[in-house]
Amino acid sequence: MLTNLNSLVWADADHTKINLRGTHAQFGEIPFSADPNDSEAHGRDLFARAVAGEFGPVAEYVAPVKSSDQLRAEAKAARAIAVAAIIVTTSTGKTFDGDETSQTRMARAIIGMQVANAPTITWTLANNSIVDVTVAELTEALILAGQQQAVLWPIPE
Repeated sequence: MLTNLNSLVWADADHTKINLRGTHAQFGEIPFSADPNDSEAHGRDLFARAVAGEFGPVAEYVAPVKSSDQLRAEAKAARAIAVAAIIVTTSTGKTFDGDETSQTRMARAIIGMQVANAPTITWTLANNSIVDVTVAELTEALILAGQQQAVLWPIPE
């Protein structure tokens, strides 16, 4: 059991848990998270008593400050999701997936069609319909996808 409870602070913005410090008979002062859904009765009891104000006020949650590396990693992850969702529509009304893998496929198909002098290639569009497309349509789709990716690419410092 904990005594001398102090340093109470909400563990999150939704006020679902309370972080605190208390004295344990065997271990001395220790951190503890009081949770209304704790599997142990003492955790549920401490939460209820803390909310009732028995141990003093519960300080408001303060989100930790993220490092520039953490912020950059989050921005890169968000960018990857946005790039994966690129979809473009050409002037002929055909809608293509424009993610990086699709851009690579388009570039390979364009080169192959030009080398083979093939007028069209069978292509699966973003809506899964299968159509014949020309080099010009694929090139336009590739350029549009690249333009959208270029807009998404910079990460602020």
